[in-house]
Amino acid sequence: MDPLTDATAASALAIAEAYAIDADPQHMLACPPGYGYSGIAWTGAGHGGSPRTFGLGFQREGTLLLAFRGTAEISDLLADLHWREAPFRGPADGTQALVTLMGVEGFEDVYRSMRTAVRDIVATVRPERLHLAGHSLGAALATYLCVDLLLDAQPLASHIQLTSWAPPKPGNAPFADVLRAHGAAGQVAATTLVNIHDIVPKYPFSSDYLHPFPPTFLDFGNPFDILGNHHLAHYLHAYRQSWVHRAPEGAHQTPRGLPA
Repeated sequence: MDPLTDATAASALAIAEAYAIDADPQHMLACPPGYGYSGIAWTGAGHGGSPRTFGLGFQREGTLLLAFRGTAEISDLLADLHWREAPFRGPADGTQALVTLMGVEGFEDVYRSMRTAVRDIVATVRPERLHLAGHSLGAALATYLCVDLLLDAQPLASHIQLTSWAPPKPGNAPFADVLRAHGAAGQVAATTLVNIHDIVPKYPFSSDYLHPFPPTFLDFGNPFDILGNHHLAHYLHAYRQSWVHRAPEGAHQTPRGLPA
């Protein structure tokens, strides 16, 4: 696997840097191979929390990579637990087109805290290619920005790559349908990576929520290692080792709790 050409691996390394900068603002930034950093960063806030760094932007040959970290403090966790459906608030709030698009209330609260900042970044850079990536809660945030941009009357990006590591389910069926329709039209391409032992991709635990795109299932850890099963570094290692889940011949390929 060539790190200079593997955008999926690069996205995980970028997300790891977002976690590191949030934990330690003095952290010496390490760009993914082939990418540069020009000071692009943004803050957000979980439920009742203070603004903290939620993401970093890296650039390479016309590509803007925006990397969203996941849960890192108690306020993020509280946001995660607000799992009720809530109307997705995109660029045309209140219009009939958005009435049935529902996201997850807590995830949406965090996204709204950074929406203006991340949209302004995309509008300022105007990249040839936009790569949105996130881990855990960050995967939901990247997905919300993706849908937000796709719903614009005047799109800020003509093509979006969406990479989700260990994502929870971001919204309802109509929300997923928007992404799938734009995927079929060639406006968005998605890579979704899920460890079969990870509980987070099954959350929220309701059939009202769906993953928009079929995941690539990885197979590492065990059912009792809740934190290890979800850790980004373990996901990246499994991806690099090609630990793709292969069910026995004739068995159903989708772990229980995830959409077929």
